[in-house]
Amino acid sequence: MFPLATLNVYLFLNPSSGECDIDDLRSILKPFDLCLLADQGVFNNERLDKLTISSSFLYSIYGADRQHSFDNAIASRYPFESCKNQSASFFSDGGTRSILKCHLHDDHPRIENHLFTVTHLDHLNDSNRLKQSKAFTREKDFIDILLGDINALT
Repeated sequence: MFPLATLNVYLFLNPSSGECDIDDLRSILKPFDLCLLADQGVFNNERLDKLTISSSFLYSIYGADRQHSFDNAIASRYPFESCKNQSASFFSDGGTRSILKCHLHDDHPRIENHLFTVTHLDHLNDSNRLKQSKAFTREKDFIDILLGDINALT
């Protein structure tokens, strides 16, 4: 078994109170004993670190390659063998988007030679989502596990 989950954390803030909700998130995730957590809407790397450390993830990677941007992150109980953040080469209504791609380093049968990815596609325009998904899958890397906020492709 290799339990995994994806969250759109949006600043790690509770939408009702505006307060940091890391403790709430940790209590929700704890019973699942996750091996991997993919996050979208990460802006504050310190909050990501607090969540991953308090949730017993030993490794995490934050995909931001632009200053002052929301991006993706992956936290894992297994070390990373390789990671790459690929940004879309075009701007869309919802902002420039990216995909974080990682291979984990372990001989666990569920992760060996698998590419885990996380993205948050444009939330405003279906044609931009389609362009982003095509751009992110154009490379030679074959995506085994796609996590994230895909929104709707109608």
